[in-house]
Formats: sequence, C-alpha cells, structure tokens
Amino acid sequence: MTCRDASSRESLNSLLAGETVQFCERQAFVNLGAPLHFIGISGIGMSALARLLRARGFSVSGCSDVRTELTDRLEEEGIPILFGHSADHLRDGVTLVVSSAIDTHTSELSEAERRGIPVIRRGSLLAALLSGADGAQEIRSLAVAGTHGKTTTTAMLGTILDEAGEEPTVVLGGEFVGGLCAGSNTRNGTGTWFVAESDESDGSFLELRPSVAVVTNVENDHVTSDEELTSLMTAFERFLAGVGEVAIIGVDEPRSLTLAELPRAARTVTFGFAAQADVRATSVFYRGFGSTFDVVAHGAPMGTVSLSVPGAINIQNSLGAVAAGLEIGLPFAGIAQALSRFQGVRRRFEILAQGERFTVVDDYAHHPTAVEATLAAARAAWDGPIVVAFQPHRYSRTRYLAREFALALRGADRVILTPIYEASEAPLPGVDATLIGEPLRGFGTEVAYVDSVERLVDEIRGSAPRGSLVLLLGAGTITSAAHRLAQHAQELPLQARAER
Repeated sequence: MTCRDASSRESLNSLLAGETVQFCERQAFVNLGAPLHFIGISGIGMSALARLLRARGFSVSGCSDVRTELTDRLEEEGIPILFGHSADHLRDGVTLVVSSAIDTHTSELSEAERRGIPVIRRGSLLAALLSGADGAQEIRSLAVAGTHGKTTTTAMLGTILDEAGEEPTVVLGGEFVGGLCAGSNTRNGTGTWFVAESDESDGSFLELRPSVAVVTNVENDHVTSDEELTSLMTAFERFLAGVGEVAIIGVDEPRSLTLAELPRAARTVTFGFAAQADVRATSVFYRGFGSTFDVVAHGAPMGTVSLSVPGAINIQNSLGAVAAGLEIGLPFAGIAQALSRFQGVRRRFEILAQGERFTVVDDYAHHPTAVEATLAAARAAWDGPIVVAFQPHRYSRTRYLAREFALALRGADRVILTPIYEASEAPLPGVDATLIGEPLRGFGTEVAYVDSVERLVDEIRGSAPRGSLVLLLGAGTITSAAHRLAQHAQELPLQARAER
C-alpha cells in the first residue's frame, strides 16, 4: 500500500469537534530513548523533524514511496531510509511518526496497531518539541501560520533571531536557499527560541501553544466550498486562543483582519500595508528582484528595510517578521540587517537559471492569490515577456477555484497548462485544465496545453520569446521540469529592470 493524502477537511473537522488526537506519551519516545521511524519521511514537514531529532541524538529512520533528491540527502546525513511500505520495517521498541498524508491502512500502521507499537502524529510531535518535551532546554516558542507566506516568514524570523545571536531552533516547510542552514529545512539551535511553521491544512496547528504566533492571512485553500471556510476560520480562532503572549496578525486580507478584531487573552499586534496596521510599510520602492521600504511601528518611524526577494508579498512577509522581532525585544537595526541578508526559500520565486534566451523561476504557488502575487512580483522586476507554465493541484481545488485561477494567470503573456496533479485524489468528471484555460483564453491571454509535465521543457524551448522570464508554478511535480529547463539556460546576466 502507498502513502496518500488524507482528507484535510475530515481531519480539521475532527479536531474542531473535540476528538482526542491519539499520540504516545512523551516518555515513550524521550525518556526511554525509543527509535523513531518516520512513515513518509520524504515529506517536507516530516523530514524537518527527522533531521532535528537526529541532530538531538535520537535514533531516526524512515520510509518513503519513492526515492527523491531529498531522500538522497537524508541518507547522506546518516538517516537510513527504506522504500515502499511493509510490516517488516517495524523493529521492536520503535515509535512511529506519521503525518495526515498517510493512509491509515498503510501496512506499518496496521502492524503497529496489532503489536501495540506507539504512534505519534507529526503535528503532535512538533507540539511536544515546542513545549520542551525532549528536555533539551528551556523553550520560548514562535509559530507561524497562514495560507500564504508562512514558510518565508518563518525563514525570515529564523534569520533575524540568528543575526541577533539567539541561536534559534527552526523547523521550516521549505529549504533555505542560502544563509541560515542553507539547503536544509531545519536548524538545531542552542538558544531558547524555537521557531516553527505550523499547518492549518490538517488542523494540527490546534495542538500548538506558542508564546508568540504570526498569522499572515486566511484564504480559501484546503477547502472545497465556501461553506467550509467557516470551519477554517474557527480553526484559526482556536489556534490564536492558545497563544500565550502576543498574536501578530496580517490585516491586508479581510478574513485575517476579522481575526485581528476578535478579543483574546494574548495581546494583538497587526501588520501590513493597511493604514490601520500597527507595523506597516511606507515609501515602497521596487528595484529589480528586490525592494526597499520604510517601516512605521505604532506610529513611530523605525527605519528602512531592503529585501533581495521580490514583490509585495515578501514585503508583507517581512513586516510580520519585523513585528515579531520588535515584540520580543530585538532592535530594529539588527532586524533590518538580517532581512537585507535573507536569500529566500527554495521554490518561493527561486531563480534557477539566468540566460540571454530566458530566465527560469521555480515557485510553489498553487492557489490563485499566490499565483497572482508571484506574477505581480515578476511584473515589478521584468521588462520582457512573461511565460507561465502552471500545474493545477488537485481536482477539487481546480473545480472550486477555476475562474479565480484564470483571473490570476491573465497577468502573463503566455500560459502553458499541464494536466492536474491529483495528489491522490480520484479524478472528477469534467474537471481538467481546460476549466482554467478556456476562461483565460477568453480574457485574451495566449494559452497552450501539454499532455504531461515532461513535455514542458520542449514546449517552452520551442515557444518562449527571447528574453522571457519563465515561471513554473505549482505544488506538484512541475519543479522537476523547472530544473531540467534551467539546464538549457545560459549563464548570462539577468534582463531585469535596473530600478522601478
């Protein structure tokens, strides 16, 4: 049997209904030193915890459906990985770690139930670590949530705390491009701060009780209808109710603005471009693939921030990080210096190759708002043609948001659509990429289709105008095409705007 995505909606609704999340007692995996076996270790969140616990001296192993670049790196780092799934993988005395993406009928889980082997959810394990369950040190926890931007904001906060000499522990839903723990998604720090990206998609962030929380925004992702947004909003309310000291909330998006206005025990601080934000950006200036802006906090001018990551979305992300840094007592000058050195996160507007023929960008955007923000960042930096290759993610999301995707993609000069990445969903009748492409064509945008992701490289090489910026967008397998395309781009200077 193979790993597959569980229903995020079912998991979230179970937690909201008050069902107990079953996980082993802390002593089972801490005091007794039980080996930890991660089922689905190639997941970005699972691999981060596996790396962290191995760095802290735990015995860690895992299994994965397929061999990937990430599993290769984990093996190089000394984590043994088995491929496929079998009850024979289980050793006596082991504790299993699973995520919500694992089929509950996977052979290891069935065998664990038969033998009474303890099982802990990834979210529960993260919650235990954030509370200091492994006894490593005194912990002050900072959790970042939100539909968009949480990976980058978490990485920015880790960079800021590191620059301040705080030696933070960081658990990230992506991998640093450079700087702090370059090429990895975790850092085992020696300081008291533990910074973690949290996950609302399966409700596991409801298990966290952070000292400080950042919520970037709340949008209609991980739901399949407008009616389900009520449950999502309720989940964010409950997450923020568990915050101990201060809740830091972006207010440029209406749902998170609503959250900011609700009463709670923790103090609330807001951030964004909005005039009412406690921490906001003014005098914004875009320069190439970066920006500069001034920060005003609680009415007082703080100084200037320069970023080398593009677009308004990264200004918003950095404002959340600035607000958190100020709230925990860090000087603004140090925060600004750290942000100026921040190099980004893989698959978040990651420039893979710069060539005279075209420049290749790989990006994880798979929701209309993220797609629109990525295209806006590209337009702010690029004078030439912009070509987008987009791999829709999930049949249910495509059906629900098809028109919104078309509206978001119309900012491109040309769009190439691949088949839908199913993420283990069963196909839905009549749901395919044309639900996006035909309305997009109606807006006047040139649209093409390929019958597989593997065909993208030839299609782009044959059709992209000279001097194009090529964006490959999606949360599925399209990143492999981006890396193959990058091999064809010559290493010549960018054709970006000098300034705007």
